[in-house]
Amino acid sequence: MTKDKLIDKGIKKLKRFGFTNVNKDNLLVDEVYVFYFKRFILIMKGENPKLDHTIDELLMIINNKAKRE
Repeated sequence: MTKDKLIDKGIKKLKRFGFTNVNKDNLLVDEVYVFYFKRFILIMKGENPKLDHTIDELLMIINNKAKRE
């Protein structure tokens, strides 16, 4: 699964939880969205190596953005 597809799935999941303003621009930077998105992707960790790699990439992006702020 690509990063974009995983991000899209995360957005859909968060919208189902009631976070109607979540989008590609704020999913990886907003503290609340990041909290739920990280939980969502970490649950999928271990399903397959390619997915794990994609999840690791997203976690690095999230962590790098958090360090800059």
